[in-house]
Parts: sequence; C-alpha cells; structure tokens
Amino acid sequence: MTIRVFIFCVCVLATGNVDAAVANELTITEAWPLLPTWVKLWSGWLLILTLSSILFIKHKPHGKWIALLLLSMLIVIVVIQQFIDAGLITVGLLSVMHVIFWTPVVILLTRSINELEHKTLFGLWAIVLMISLWVSLIFDYQAAAKWLFA
Repeated sequence: MTIRVFIFCVCVLATGNVDAAVANELTITEAWPLLPTWVKLWSGWLLILTLSSILFIKHKPHGKWIALLLLSMLIVIVVIQQFIDAGLITVGLLSVMHVIFWTPVVILLTRSINELEHKTLFGLWAIVLMISLWVSLIFDYQAAAKWLFA
C-alpha cells in the first residue's frame, strides 16, 4: 500500500516541461539529436529492460504478459515507421503509446509486488522494471495529455 501512495504522490506533484507544440510536430528522429544525454541514456536503459523481458517468457507467468505488452509497443512503432509513415511517430504519440502499453505492466507489477520472489533474477528485474516504467510514465502521462488535448 505504501508504494502505491508514494507513486500516486509523485504523479500528482510532478510538473511537466514538454511543450505541446514540440510534441505535436517533432518526430522521434527529429527530436533525438535535441535530447539531453541523460534522456538518451534513460531511453537506452528502458530499451534494454524491455528487450530483456524475452528472458522470462517461458519461466514466469507474469513474464509472458510483460513481454507481450512491452514488445507489442516496439512492433507497433516499427510497423508504423517502416510500412506506413515514419513521420507519424511524434514525441507526443510515442508518449501515448507508452501510456497504453506500459500502464498495464506497471499495474500488474505493482499489484503483484508482494508475490514476486525478490531474490530471484526475475523478481529483481521486475522491481527495477516497475520503478523505471513508473518514473517514465510520470512524464509520459503529461506529454500524452498535452499532445492529445493541445
């Protein structure tokens, strides 16, 4: 219960700095060179965590659902960029996709935090993933709202 209250407070108190005009117009490719180094490193970290979900597909029940949700978003991005129009994936739309695909993952992990075997590789990975996604979603919810309602 304590972790839920903490996450809720962080979400409520976080302030966004994503300009709606930027989120509506810049594609990921255009925005990437403009991002600070720490954001690029954070993005790489999230990509590694996301792709590592493959390791847990066969052995853990949660692993299948987590991998399905996380990898589905990557597949959607690749399909849009390669087969539809790479210009469609703006910073704001990427935030919307994070909200859609990552929210169920953090809900699943937050609700089952007590059931996770914390000393196993999966348990440690799941906790790190949950915290990392929560941090990212704080900003993604704000950017998505600005993109959707601007």
